[in-house]
Amino acid sequence: MQRSCTVKTSRLIRRVSLVLSFLLFVQLIPMTNNLAAAASDGMIRVRLTRVGTPASVSFRTTGSYNVAGQTVASGTTVTVALSAGKLTMTAGTKTLAQGSSITINRNSTGSGCGVRFTSPSLANLYCGDLIFSVNGSGIQTVLRIYIETYLYGVVPFEMSNSYPIEALKAQAIAARTFAMRAKSSGGGYDLYDNANSQVFRGYTAAYSNAINAVDATRGVCLMSGGSYAQCMYTASNGGQTESCKNAFGGAVSYLTVKDDPYDLENPGSTLKKATIAKKGGGLSGAVSQAILTAAASKLKSAGMSGASVVTVNSATLHSPRYDAPSRTYSKLRLNVTFSGNGKKTTLDVDLDTYNGLETSLGLSINSASNEIVSISETSDAFILEFRRWGHGVGLSQRGAQWMAQNYGMSCGDILTFYYPGTKQSTFSFSDVLSTSSGSVAVTAPPTESKYGYTTLQEGSTGEAVKALQTKLKELGYFSGTPLGNYLTLTIEAVRAFQIAHDLTPDGIATPDVQKLIFEGVPAATQAPTATIAPEASATPAPVDTAYQTLKYGDAGEAVKALQRRLMELGFFGGTIGGNYLTLTQTAVEDYQRANGLTVDGIATPELQEKLFNAAGVSPEATKAPAATPDNEKTEEQTAVVTMKDAGSRLNIRQKDTTASAVVGTLANGASVTVTGRLGDWSAIRAGSVNGYVMTIYLRFAETTPAPTSTPEPTATPEPTPTPEPTEVPEATATSEPKATPAPYNATVALNNPSTRLNVRQSATTASGVIGTLGHGDVVVVTDKAGDWSAIRTDRFSGYVMTQYLAVVASAPNAPAATATAVTLATTAPAVTPAPAVTPAGASSAYGTLKYGDTGEAVKALQRKLRELGYFTGNIGGNYLTLTQGAVEAYQKANGLTVDGVATAQLQEMIFASKPAAQIPAETQPTVAPDPTSTPAPAATPAPVMNETAYVSLGSDGSLLNVRQSPSIDASVVGRLANGTTVTVTGIAGDWSAVTVEGMTGYVSSA
Repeated sequence: MQRSCTVKTSRLIRRVSLVLSFLLFVQLIPMTNNLAAAASDGMIRVRLTRVGTPASVSFRTTGSYNVAGQTVASGTTVTVALSAGKLTMTAGTKTLAQGSSITINRNSTGSGCGVRFTSPSLANLYCGDLIFSVNGSGIQTVLRIYIETYLYGVVPFEMSNSYPIEALKAQAIAARTFAMRAKSSGGGYDLYDNANSQVFRGYTAAYSNAINAVDATRGVCLMSGGSYAQCMYTASNGGQTESCKNAFGGAVSYLTVKDDPYDLENPGSTLKKATIAKKGGGLSGAVSQAILTAAASKLKSAGMSGASVVTVNSATLHSPRYDAPSRTYSKLRLNVTFSGNGKKTTLDVDLDTYNGLETSLGLSINSASNEIVSISETSDAFILEFRRWGHGVGLSQRGAQWMAQNYGMSCGDILTFYYPGTKQSTFSFSDVLSTSSGSVAVTAPPTESKYGYTTLQEGSTGEAVKALQTKLKELGYFSGTPLGNYLTLTIEAVRAFQIAHDLTPDGIATPDVQKLIFEGVPAATQAPTATIAPEASATPAPVDTAYQTLKYGDAGEAVKALQRRLMELGFFGGTIGGNYLTLTQTAVEDYQRANGLTVDGIATPELQEKLFNAAGVSPEATKAPAATPDNEKTEEQTAVVTMKDAGSRLNIRQKDTTASAVVGTLANGASVTVTGRLGDWSAIRAGSVNGYVMTIYLRFAETTPAPTSTPEPTATPEPTPTPEPTEVPEATATSEPKATPAPYNATVALNNPSTRLNVRQSATTASGVIGTLGHGDVVVVTDKAGDWSAIRTDRFSGYVMTQYLAVVASAPNAPAATATAVTLATTAPAVTPAPAVTPAGASSAYGTLKYGDTGEAVKALQRKLRELGYFTGNIGGNYLTLTQGAVEAYQKANGLTVDGVATAQLQEMIFASKPAAQIPAETQPTVAPDPTSTPAPAATPAPVMNETAYVSLGSDGSLLNVRQSPSIDASVVGRLANGTTVTVTGIAGDWSAVTVEGMTGYVSSA
């Protein structure tokens, strides 16, 4: 059962344009496909028109590639440039290949191996081999891709991901058949990525409904007379299918004209209509003028020049463009009574529908005149209606939606209705790897049971997947919520496990792999794993040290050791999986920044020696191990939960961090036993539950409210009392300053003079580091905020922990800015300073940022986009998919060109923007409306359930708010795009409690 989180309406993606129908007609040429060959090779070539034909194309690899005998490591940025008629492919300063055509091939199969185009910028993953060739003055880009992976990028863009699964399965079979029919051994490509063929936009795991439909129909095609059927399809046929002969000139027995009641019934089908009033005085100027013009000669002959329309008595359509039963009527006959020169007369008047009323009344839908035309009558008017979006041939996407949704019809029922006489056949298409030395067909892994396990892979669902996820989470490889969907997080977890156990990292959980995961025992008959050639630049030259350079894309035990050490020091919060990806790179960057090193995210041998030496840790990275409570309170104490909002509940977490799992909740006034103190956290026991809560929400029995402990310094965001998106109340550990003191000078006083002090953007360790200070550096203290001081230097303004400052009477070494600081009390910064970039308004302060960029400027952009409610990821300084998506959402919400590139002008606009609550209504991002009433808070919604649902919005460009509690007054903890799959855990009035990829909160159920 599915439950929609909001009104079930969605945007229909426009199908094939009739102006391009000739290009589609190439599918009508009789095919003599060698189906035996098709069964062994499932690769098709798609021309990527979205890339265009620029003089330079750049992309970043996900997964290992090979070109001209060289291996290109995952995470490498590659550029292909055209100069003097020759292509050159480079990675950094290294030239990989040259020529008039260059092909770069994958080293592994599946949707986890592909590229993301960074210039031009395209958000989704393009999985397959890339073929670049010279095309005039530009570069033509063709993707060679496995048919099933290709369909992952077609189905959700041709038919909305929110459509019923049976409709999506029918779409998958039609699209697969269409593509395989187009497959050719000649030419440079088989298909376009646009409506010339069928829309293809690359792979994204978010469209799980469509992906499941593809997987459920794997290899299935429609056949007619031993060849692939001509599976054309259209957005909406207007209530009548069009024949292939009428649309394209070639008769096909199963593509004929017939009524389609399902498309006609669907209110989402495209419809335009105009009213023709029965009384002459009520006619629009366009209709009145058309009638008088058409009747002019007859009225003149009757001596009634200058006559006017009195009434329209009847309306009849006639003269269809094609033979009956076609309803493509080209004429509308009106019986009209005229009055003029003291006379009255009644005449039949014929008006053109296409290129006549269609234009004057704004009824046009398609560029060609092929709409279905109908007329209906009311008491005072005739209603002229135009329907059909697309050519109308074959499957109607709106019709299929209605058949599955309202009539419970199956995929087979839908296909039989639209392609009568065709038959389904299943083929074993293979994903073929190509190298400079040839190609090898990779067949799908066996699915039969072995050792009691069945092969699980991308797209698999059910309890077996949930059990696998649960076990991988227990082993530290899986970081998501076990929901039973085998998607990106599961693939990466299986790969990490395989790497750790020296298995081929293909992300597929075969019975052999599952035996090792669940039982810790290798399969007795398991074949040795293939030896994988080292990736380019992945193995550095030997150095005289125990460490090897580690960087983005590396994997193995050395990376695991690095991740463990970074986690011990408080910089890394991910899974110890042995993959050097974004989280690991960000942790290394934070460590480098905290210790005054060059920030490049690369763990050199020198950096690792410093990292594994505790003396190299900055003041904020010396937190005592979480397992050992500090000595602040060592005896057990009784405390009472004291919440600002008596109706709120306090989360009990498994560990002393807001990133840890919630193991229970406590009501206001609940009594607990405190067994230890860990910085801002208290280890507590409440009944049979043991865990951690934030000390600020406890009142100890023998004292007044317990003072907030001075947080132990750490370079990674420490838990602050800012509540997580469940029941934790809105609160912060840092109170607003009661008064603004006069600025004074202070010096940095560190216990270890070789370490450095972090300067943060705001008064919390969860805030980003904007700089560091050394022992003895002089600063101007402009304000106090709890345990923090607002400081200013000649380089930046920010916050440091007060315990590391010593007040001085004078500052001979103070920066220039301090000379007048003591007289400028009114200029002290606010408690929350602006991002550490030049303020908006000075265009020269910003440089264009785009996919693949990194650094402090990206972090500042991410912080601001998060403040505005567009960005929900980690502030890691890496301009990747989430950041690009946030920029695109901002551009869309503000009526700008949506390209995901943060130009200098766009950044000025972003940094000048206020949070959504302060933005004028007309400039706020489009979000799904919350209920107008505020239901009573319900910390634990009832009844409890675990149902899969999808977000269904009125526009694909809209976003649905996820709120901390079931109220429109609650803070927004995230936003969900149209089509996102969620798990509904309970209902609270008009709200649903949901979880999605580890995030929990409430959304409107309306």
